Amino acid sequence: MQYLKTDRPCLAGGDSPSRQARRVPRGTGWLLALAALFTAIGIPGVAYADSAARTAAFKALVDRQVRAWVKGDFSIAAGDWADEGELRSPGGRAPKSELQAAMTDYFKSFKDLEVVVTQVFVSTDGRKAAIEWDWNVTRIRDGKRGNTHDAIIVDLERGKIKSWREYFDFGNSVDAHP
Repeated sequence: MQYLKTDRPCLAGGDSPSRQARRVPRGTGWLLALAALFTAIGIPGVAYADSAARTAAFKALVDRQVRAWVKGDFSIAAGDWADEGELRSPGGRAPKSELQAAMTDYFKSFKDLEVVVTQVFVSTDGRKAAIEWDWNVTRIRDGKRGNTHDAIIVDLERGKIKSWREYFDFGNSVDAHP
């Protein structure tokens, strides 16, 4: 096996024993450069890629939740919920098994729902997430249009929604007075 020699002596002159021990086989310098690159940016890059993939997957989940509510069809989003999943909001609680009924009941009083997602955050371990969205809806009885700013905390278990907790102020919301 050949070793790469350097014609640059160490500061004290000549090669020290530690420098001699650090010599690398000829032709493997590119491996060291690649290892240094992976160490410097590769590992964080992998973590970033995992994080970006996790965020993209969660955004797709949020998109399905939005489409389910806009269409009043929980079957669009049901696969994202754990069997024991639960939605909690200032208006009450609904386990997964009751979400379709909750949607159907909601749309007896409201129509023309538009949901605008403004922020999505996912924890590094993918077990918690947060969403900010604006919920725009028309009350059927008088045609009044309202906007509610909503913050949502989601607990995920194996990528499924275990808990979906909404925080908003009914205050001036048309939702407060169906």
